[in-house]
Amino acid sequence: MTPSPTTSNTEHRRLARLIAWARLALVWFAMLMFAAAPPRNRRRLGRFALLSLDDLARLVRNLILARAAQLAGVGRAKRAPCRNYAPSGFSRRLRPRQVARSLAGSRLRRALRHRDRATRISILLAALRDLDAHARNVARKLTRLAPIIALQPPHHAVRTLARLPLVAADTS
Repeated sequence: MTPSPTTSNTEHRRLARLIAWARLALVWFAMLMFAAAPPRNRRRLGRFALLSLDDLARLVRNLILARAAQLAGVGRAKRAPCRNYAPSGFSRRLRPRQVARSLAGSRLRRALRHRDRATRISILLAALRDLDAHARNVARKLTRLAPIIALQPPHHAVRTLARLPLVAADTS
């Protein structure tokens, strides 16, 4: 993983550390899942109960998105001030949902999914190994000419004034 010109060395190191931790977590998860005997330590069982393969796949997806943002040179977006001017009894959605899922796209989600658990773990480990390749594909999507913006655009005022029809004046 080579650092992109727009990111600092600290961000690059932090992402590399998170990738190494995710690899270790996947290997540890596979070791516990496919062990001949269940772990005897109560603490290990407690940690294992809180972890799922879907959560680890979501972690890998988020790491790919973070690397794609570094490659594309996309910084953090400035958030517009929160305005919730809705009539009483109604509420406006203040935070858009499923942003990371839509940015990742269906191709990446399909690539990280498999029915067999052992195959899925090996797919996730391979995705972490080839993180830059997946991130370049996602970065291409982030830098399109007309990207999907994750923020809600401001509402425009509705013009309800009736226009009068044009009538030619009879000057005869």
